[in-house]
Amino acid sequence: MTAAGDKRLTSIHGFLQNVIHLDSRGKNQFVSTYTFLPTRYHPGGYGGDLLAQCAEACRRTVEEDGFVMHSVHGYFLRPRKADSPVTFQVTSLRDSTAFASRSVLAHQDGKIIFSMQASFHHEKGETPIDILKWQYPEMPIVKAPEDLESMSDTMTRYKDYDDDVRQNRLMMFRNINKLLPVELRSVCPESSLFRAKGQEKLEVVWIRMDGDLGIVHFNMVN
Repeated sequence: MTAAGDKRLTSIHGFLQNVIHLDSRGKNQFVSTYTFLPTRYHPGGYGGDLLAQCAEACRRTVEEDGFVMHSVHGYFLRPRKADSPVTFQVTSLRDSTAFASRSVLAHQDGKIIFSMQASFHHEKGETPIDILKWQYPEMPIVKAPEDLESMSDTMTRYKDYDDDVRQNRLMMFRNINKLLPVELRSVCPESSLFRAKGQEKLEVVWIRMDGDLGIVHFNMVN
């Protein structure tokens, strides 16, 4: 782990486990007390955290080993508040030898903020990675991450911009770089930071955990 990564977060495994940690509240019901610090530019919660928590709630209702989540379909209905717990109610739709289907509703302050359906698949003799291979997109031909500048260097290069829109984008990437144990390297930093109105919404970014992920990956896909 780099010195910067070690300073931001001693344990990446602990960070991820904290995000997806759920307390059981009876049959197929779970509660997350995970909190975050809202900012002026991002007052609501990060949608990926909420989806990951729903996925974890569903996973914990699949009793047999070997099932891997291979499909999710979710809707963000309301923004998540920073200071209130979220309750997840899972409904078991179907269980068979090869598939398990679940539906989950995320409630906060008496209102549904997210809904999701998930399907788990189990194929005898296949590993979790084998089951998920069909989802892998074709890798575009781009520069290797070693040939690109880090996001920290990019932000330093553009730190004197006085345009409000560009400063907002810089603030977002600065928060990511500071708070999360990830390293970003954009193939086209100018596109990622300063995408003009009407410009194609395509960003190619290398991203990796800033340290050893350990066994958490396997915990999440299993």
